[in-house]
Order: sequence, then structure tokens, then C-alpha cells
Amino acid sequence: EFFAQGDKEKKMGLPVSPGCNRDTLKRPEAQIGFIANVIRPTYEILGGIVPRVRTEVMPNINKSLEYWDRERARSSTFGGT
Repeated sequence: EFFAQGDKEKKMGLPVSPGCNRDTLKRPEAQIGFIANVIRPTYEILGGIVPRVRTEVMPNINKSLEYWDRERARSSTFGGT
């Protein structure tokens, strides 16, 4: 749906919203930004209320960030997106 929005914005001659341009989006960067700035802070707050979230969910969020960081390094090495 984000790319559909970007396509529509291009068609209308408007600037394409961040994260919506299928031609320039670097997926690892987008995922890292979303997880680090939206997902992790949200679950850190929730973890303060529901301790199980801190012990069971946060490790998976951190693993996901580690995965996307490796993907970013890999795509930088091979010139991918």
C-alpha cells in the first residue's frame, strides 16, 4: 500500500512521501528505521506494564534489528536494495 501511494503521488506530480518510493527505497534501512523508531519504543513502554513482553518479545525485536543490520551490510557489499 505504501508503494501504491508513492505511485499515485508520482502520477499526480507530487513529491513522493518517505518510504513510498519503490524506485529508491532501501528495504533494510526502512525496516531498521521502523523497528527502531516505532516498534521498539512501543514495546519498551508495554514491557514496563507487562513484564513478560520485556522477556519474551523484546529479544525477538532485537534479533530482527540484528537481522536487518546484517542485510544492510550485505546489500551495501553487493550493491542491492
